[in-house]
Amino acid sequence: MLIMPAPIIGRKLGLEPVTPIEKEKAKGIRGLGISGSSRRETGLSKSERLLISALAIAEKCGATTNLIKLNDLKIYEREGNYSKNPSYCTYSCQSLLRYPDDKMQKVYNAIIETDVLFLSTTIR
Repeated sequence: MLIMPAPIIGRKLGLEPVTPIEKEKAKGIRGLGISGSSRRETGLSKSERLLISALAIAEKCGATTNLIKLNDLKIYEREGNYSKNPSYCTYSCQSLLRYPDDKMQKVYNAIIETDVLFLSTTIR
């Protein structure tokens, strides 16, 4: 049985058991983990270690998983272009078209193709 932290109530932090899903129900489920950690080495990022652990549990239950580390991808900042004419705001974003080495489309495609999304980021 997996133990996950319970919601904080007042100043108390408790643990409630979370029962893993049955393997038959998890077959065919596609999970995607997206790590927003700024650390290059997996072992140094606690949030990424937790994400990898969650993906491993999902795989143990029968799901297929994929991990994307945003820090490993070349992603340009969006330029925040705005127009009063909605036809000028298109998908894919003009920023993606301007920079051919931008990998944000890889993230978009992975999100569209997944059933369960795990997001992990640092909290500071």
